Parts: sequence; structure tokens; C-alpha cells
Amino acid sequence: MAPRVFCIQQPTRLGDDGEPCPSMDLSPAEDFGVLEFILSPSAHALGNDSGSLAYLTQAVERCFMERGLTDQDYLLLVGQPSLIAVTAAIAARVTGGLRLLQWQRALGCYEQLWVALPLT
Repeated sequence: MAPRVFCIQQPTRLGDDGEPCPSMDLSPAEDFGVLEFILSPSAHALGNDSGSLAYLTQAVERCFMERGLTDQDYLLLVGQPSLIAVTAAIAARVTGGLRLLQWQRALGCYEQLWVALPLT
């Protein structure tokens, strides 16, 4: 299977018509695989209750199980920071590490980054 790029969320803003529209061009990440969004743009940050964390954890785990996340797939860490943290932790547990894409502004492209776990 070809690698995929799992994006936490599609960053959005309100367009001139008042409807949400993408606020970032993620197309350069398509050089590494097909983009797949894990959570909707409207997914909210975690609350202070364990129920919201459990719901988020189950949703992300279900997504990864249904889509078959492997150590050849990438994570593109865009979206709300708390959602990024939980999603990255789950992906690391599933694959034993994190294969990330990191934007290099000076070069105008993404570079690959592998974080093996546990960190030493």
C-alpha cells in the first residue's frame, strides 16, 4: 500500500460568504501520499472531563484501525494543539514511533522526520 498522509484536521477560516474554507494549502504534502483527514474541522479541543478524552481517543483509534495506519504513513500535525497531542500519542502507540512531515519555510517544502519511541 502506498504511504498516506494523515492530517489531524483541515485548518479553516470563514470565507467571504461566511462559510468555512481551507486556510492552508496542504497540497505540497501530497508529494508523500494521499491526504486523509482524521477529525472534522469543527472538532473541538478537549474539555476538562474524562468523557471528552475517551470520546476523542476512541474516534482516533477507530480511524486508524479502519484505515490501517502503518509505520509507512505520515502525520501532518495541523489543527488544534490538544487534538494533535492526543492523535500523535495514539499513532505512536500503534506504530512504535512517529513519521512526521515538517514544513521547511526557507525551502518551501515538507521534510520527513522519524521519531522512534521510546525516546532515549
